[in-house]
Amino acid sequence: MNKQETKQTLLQIGNQLMAQHGYNNTGLNEILEAASIPKGSFYYYFNSKEDFALQVLEQFFARIKAKRIEYLENETLDPLARLRAYYDWYAGYLEAAGCRFGCLMGTLGQELADQNEVFRARIDTLMMLSAEELVTCLSAAQQSGQINASLDMQELAAFCFNSWQGAMLRMKVTKTPAPLHTFIHILFDVILKQ
Repeated sequence: MNKQETKQTLLQIGNQLMAQHGYNNTGLNEILEAASIPKGSFYYYFNSKEDFALQVLEQFFARIKAKRIEYLENETLDPLARLRAYYDWYAGYLEAAGCRFGCLMGTLGQELADQNEVFRARIDTLMMLSAEELVTCLSAAQQSGQINASLDMQELAAFCFNSWQGAMLRMKVTKTPAPLHTFIHILFDVILKQ
């Protein structure tokens, strides 16, 4: 493996382990062992475990943002169908992974918000950006008459994002996708139904 491939391997393994076990319960030795990389090499790529975890977080955000764009900007579907397709994809992905992990931002946010201000601030920013990405799709739905004109799209986007985070947490606790399906049903068949 070249240096870039090695770094990407470390980040991918870090994402998998932190998504399942959190920051504090993921050890560097565990990551290096899974990647078959000697311990001294880690500090060639990262300044510290915190630097590593922040890069894992950024990579996770970039991947999930690409998926949101893929679904929410798919103009072959009407706006609400795009949003539903995104949540259906995400629920299917989490279910296929055995309901073992949810959103890395949520996982690390719950664990580190009171312990590390750098993580808290960055996760808060990434979560706000994630919610903001829903606004455009929801606004298009509102403009096309699919959503009540009196609703505030910023508030609705924040509600969707926050509720989905809660559904993923419940999914991890119950080890079933039922909370995800409940969220999708209530959002589309009750809240947004005209």
